[in-house]
Amino acid sequence: MKLSETRGLVVSLIVLLGQLFLSTQSRADVLSSIRPLQLLASDLAPQSVRSDALLGPSDSPHHYALKPRDLLKLQQAELFIWVGPEFESLIAKAVEKQVDDQHLLTLDKLADAELHSANKHSSNNHAHQHGQETHLWLSFVHSRQFAERIAEKMIQHYPKQQAQIKQKLDNLLSDLDREYHRAKTLFSSSDKAFAVYHDAWGLYVNELGLKQKFAVNQLPDQQLHARQLYELKTQARGLSCLIADVDEFQAAQKLAARIDMQLVEVDLLAARFSVPAEGSAYVAYMKSIADGFQRCIEL
Repeated sequence: MKLSETRGLVVSLIVLLGQLFLSTQSRADVLSSIRPLQLLASDLAPQSVRSDALLGPSDSPHHYALKPRDLLKLQQAELFIWVGPEFESLIAKAVEKQVDDQHLLTLDKLADAELHSANKHSSNNHAHQHGQETHLWLSFVHSRQFAERIAEKMIQHYPKQQAQIKQKLDNLLSDLDREYHRAKTLFSSSDKAFAVYHDAWGLYVNELGLKQKFAVNQLPDQQLHARQLYELKTQARGLSCLIADVDEFQAAQKLAARIDMQLVEVDLLAARFSVPAEGSAYVAYMKSIADGFQRCIEL
């Protein structure tokens, strides 16, 4: 064999081994699009099942571009959980190509089904307004429904672990109910209003009876004009604070100074959230959100 052929074979072998290493290191049995969903899935996954998030802590679902290793993760996952194509539009085509229905759980379809059922039994439009909300993991109602469906999917893929998954589901739902009632009680006596930088909190605010006066932006990177800034400053009078996600804090800080508002940081996508050593990771995440809103209304 010629020297050049030997070198080519060695290079090919190195590339192959690198791909195999990447495959082993990056594989998740249960893959979720964003970290809050991964926290929910990890609360239900058996000990032998690896759970991970497709997007990293600093990645935004509004701007993320998939990398080759991300496509590999999608291909290898036994179950992929995401909100859906409306919220995660930039990865929708890849999901459609890489993940079949057997290995896919689209959560906004579950929420839409519940909305349709609610509309059949209600004459008001309150449920319809919720149907436009894409930050579904912030809802206690939806998160219960999602947990039950994720558990069903996991049992389909891991039938021998059924008893463990069901026990984890029971524990999660119990902890989630306790956190809902704790937060509901915490905010029930407050009449303080606030504003949010990014219009993402509708479900959470409505379920807990919080008083959100206005949202600055429909999208995180929306630009504001001078007239809008003047109107915001007028609306901001008497409000407790402006709530902003950790990833938009710097931009929100500049705005808060211009409209004379105090700023409170809340971790929408669990970018800096530390998983507790014990108990439900998702419920602890929801508690961290309640803690942020409490800081705001106590100002």
